[in-house]
Amino acid sequence: MEPNTVRTSTILISVGGRTEVYRSLEQVPKPLRRRLEETTASRNSGTILIADRRGRQEILKSLNRKGNEA
Repeated sequence: MEPNTVRTSTILISVGGRTEVYRSLEQVPKPLRRRLEETTASRNSGTILIADRRGRQEILKSLNRKGNEA
C-alpha cells in the first residue's frame, strides 16, 4: 500500500483581540494580507510546520495560554 500525504495550510491571525483562521493566503482580506506579508518578511518571523493533528492541537493550546495571560 502506498503512503498517503495530505498537505493543508492553516493561517491564524490575531488582531485586536480577535483570532481568525484562514485556509489559504488568498482567503486573508487584503489589508490583513499586506500586514501579514510585511511582518513575515522581518528577521523575527518564522515558519511553523505541523506534521499531524496532535501538533495542531499543541499550537492551539499554546495560543490559548498566551491569550489568557493578556
